[in-house]
Amino acid sequence: MSSLCGFGGVLRARRIASSRLRAISSSEKSLSSGCLDITQNQFDGPRLLIERAREHLGDLKRRGQAFADSKPYARFCDFDSEAGEYVHGVRVTAETPMDFTLVVADVLNNLKSALDQAVCASVSVLTPDKSLDGVCFPFGNSVAHYESARKLGRQKVSPEVVTVIDMTQPYKGGNNLLWGMNAISKMNRHRMLQPVLFAAESGFGIRTAIFPPGTSIMVPVWDSSKNELIFFRTKSASLQYDLDVAFYIAFGDVEIMGGKPAIPALHGFSHMVEDIVGSIEAQTTIVASRP
Repeated sequence: MSSLCGFGGVLRARRIASSRLRAISSSEKSLSSGCLDITQNQFDGPRLLIERAREHLGDLKRRGQAFADSKPYARFCDFDSEAGEYVHGVRVTAETPMDFTLVVADVLNNLKSALDQAVCASVSVLTPDKSLDGVCFPFGNSVAHYESARKLGRQKVSPEVVTVIDMTQPYKGGNNLLWGMNAISKMNRHRMLQPVLFAAESGFGIRTAIFPPGTSIMVPVWDSSKNELIFFRTKSASLQYDLDVAFYIAFGDVEIMGGKPAIPALHGFSHMVEDIVGSIEAQTTIVASRP
């Protein structure tokens, strides 16, 4: 349950960045329709990529629900020889389908491409004679790394649009949601996703139980190395109980986003990218409307 709550802190990065960009987008409304038409045509590609990413996300949600409904987990009872106790819990018994990672990769690739194409669209509108070689949306593992990455195409991008990109802080320690999207897209696909079980909040998920003497009730904490939750330790292998557990697909071993539910995170990515593309388009239109 803590993984779900922790994701709320990551989403705050999106809200902060969105508030910084909102003023830019709102100023677009007063511009001439002719200038807007030219800009909007160039930005059709990025918008279509975002729509495509959301179609993939809907597909992932359906697949994920079907996988969860199959209840790919089972109770277990193992003997801990060192402690001389029986360990009771719930363990995931099925691998996360490999095609899940392919769908996630499609979502991320479309969103990253939308950002790249938005920067290219801006250059095409403002300086159509310039080559788009080297033009992209830059990311960095630090502020210094980001500043180095953005130099590659900065000579071709309008300074006002560069400022918009700077405001998104697409580096680790800045906008971690945006940086995390880029980091996950580069992961080994066998490590991109992992299954996670968690207990219902009330009573650690324990609905009914008959405890023999010497039973220890554990606080169920997800063990990702074993894909299991431990609920009880007993002196006897015999234990009657019923549990409420839930299941979701999370990101694998990646900084900041590791263990976070994948589908809510991907929704956050899509809205973040939509905000950024809209702000780049708005600023491009403002610059293009100047005499």
